[in-house]
Amino acid sequence: MNEYVNWGLIGYGKFGKKIEDSFLQTKYSKLLGIASKSFKSKIEENSKLQKDKIFYQSYDNLINDKTIKSIYIATTNNLHKNLIILAAKNKKNIICEKPACLNLKDFKECLVEIKRNKIFFMEGLMYLHHPQIVKAIEIIKSGEIGEIKKINSSFGYRIGKKLFFLELKKIDTKSRIFNPSLGGGAIYDLGCYPMTAAMLFFNIVRSDNKVKNCKFRRNDGRYGVDESAEAKLIFECGGEANLKVSIRKDLENIIQIIGNKGEIKIPYPWKAPIDSNIEIRTGKKTMKLDTNLDQDIYALEIDNASKAIIANKTEIDFPGANLERSLEYIKIMDNWKNNK
Repeated sequence: MNEYVNWGLIGYGKFGKKIEDSFLQTKYSKLLGIASKSFKSKIEENSKLQKDKIFYQSYDNLINDKTIKSIYIATTNNLHKNLIILAAKNKKNIICEKPACLNLKDFKECLVEIKRNKIFFMEGLMYLHHPQIVKAIEIIKSGEIGEIKKINSSFGYRIGKKLFFLELKKIDTKSRIFNPSLGGGAIYDLGCYPMTAAMLFFNIVRSDNKVKNCKFRRNDGRYGVDESAEAKLIFECGGEANLKVSIRKDLENIIQIIGNKGEIKIPYPWKAPIDSNIEIRTGKKTMKLDTNLDQDIYALEIDNASKAIIANKTEIDFPGANLERSLEYIKIMDNWKNNK
């Protein structure tokens, strides 16, 4: 495969700059332009940024550029819906950072334009593209750990420090994490990871194994966003998933898949290093399987999308999240956010 896909990047905050760097490691993808409202002038910014790109002060100008066929949306969560719809109407393929939308209604509106214009769309859940996820799927399919009964999954990190109820370090309430108007909070920022992992692994053997019941908890802080949250998902097979997220506590970042014959433990599922491993336990026997990457996880994710686009596909190959899976998880996340 000697083809490559031309991309434009919308959003140039800390994460957008990370994505720009990841494009340098891609094999089937080329970043042609970047759009950001923070660019004051092309002349001023071109002196600071990589020389081989066009810099746009308007999102519309990048989307209207006919040389750019695909768009990576890396803005704050509140802007995703309108950008997806605009890009789809302009026949652009899309990777949109998670969550694709802040509620089910908005995502359904996006789906109308995505399907009407027959463009490729993928939600940016980069961890699904890691070889360790593929390895875990293979083990489950083999029957080595038996029927899955429970999944424990968590993702949490600490922002700021508290002594009792006093903040020892000032919190930036204008940042995307703590600003409700930007779609902040632990559920929007982190909840999709353990949730999509549970839904993925419970559906390996039975693809119709839907969530039939949910229990949610959330703890809001003084800044108007959920700082930690928990969810229990009960699947039609009777299995359960216990999920925890937090932006104020260091949690064990893990996926633990428990079957009736053994279990799989993925110790660094969300931001796995280049060299990582998964642990398999059956009976008294424990073994580790090593996995590694030859490019960073975002570069791999982008290249997988580009290969799908080159093959004229409108959705990503498994285990990436297709439209149906994104729809299901956004439905649950919407209820989690609103504690329904």
